[in-house]
Amino acid sequence: MNWEYITGFFDADGSVSIVKKGEGRQKSPQISFHNNEIDILIAIQAFIFNELSIKGFISTKKKAKEHHGQQYDLKYIDFAKCTVLADKMATIHPKKKKRFEVIKELQALTPRNGKYTEDTNHQVLYKMNHHLFVEFLQSLVNLQQALHLNDYLNFPNILIIL
Repeated sequence: MNWEYITGFFDADGSVSIVKKGEGRQKSPQISFHNNEIDILIAIQAFIFNELSIKGFISTKKKAKEHHGQQYDLKYIDFAKCTVLADKMATIHPKKKKRFEVIKELQALTPRNGKYTEDTNHQVLYKMNHHLFVEFLQSLVNLQQALHLNDYLNFPNILIIL
């Protein structure tokens, strides 16, 4: 087990998201690894703990259908844990790389007590919504290009500048 393996595994079967840990709590980043082989997730969890002393937890996902196999998630939730993991994993996945950058920006805006001032709350929401909006626009452009919609519907050319 090494960081290259974990990064590749994450690029293929991982996710980065912002979650709310509980009622009345602020949102926090979450890095997850997904798989149906719990032994792989246990090995990754042990490696990360041995290397960084960061604890993750493994949960069982509810089956979507009875005939589906069991799925598991290894999750790390917290600004400190996620930024340390993001620094160690040299992801090449463009969306995950961008989300790691957003997490680092949000951490800089989040006070240690996790409570935002009204002004800071607006900044955080703006950054999160802006990032999601840019991803949405990029998806539209990709769809437009893949389906050659300009040939049929005379869409204006769209250029997204990040």
